Amino acid sequence: MEMLRVAGMDDVVVHRWHVEFERRAPEGHQNFLVFLGITGRRVVKIRARSWLGWLLSRYFCRYWMTASVRLWMPSLV
Repeated sequence: MEMLRVAGMDDVVVHRWHVEFERRAPEGHQNFLVFLGITGRRVVKIRARSWLGWLLSRYFCRYWMTASVRLWMPSLV
């Protein structure tokens, strides 16, 4: 984490990074966390938060786009 902070990554960016890692390579994400020395429940929590973050971002993105089209371009709906 210290290296990520030094590189300028705040909590939001670190979370997005985990979300994307979990989405693209779930097993690789797990292996990476274990490689870092993170074990047990902490790995499960990080991966669950990452998966949930991806799921929510997909839902809210789709919802926001639909709501925006209905609000700003009702003739297209």
